[in-house]
Amino acid sequence: MPDEYACGFDALARPLRMTGEPHQVKLELCGDEPAEADLRRLVANHYRRFPQRR
Repeated sequence: MPDEYACGFDALARPLRMTGEPHQVKLELCGDEPAEADLRRLVANHYRRFPQRR
């Protein structure tokens, strides 16, 4: 569902947005420039909040 989607990135670290109706959703680029620093920050925050158990 679009309202459950926080943020996303493509394989080149470009930000994506979700548009459309439920069950007919499309991902669209928000810009052409990579947001690698933002992506790395979000991943680091995730691993701090949810440490991996070994």
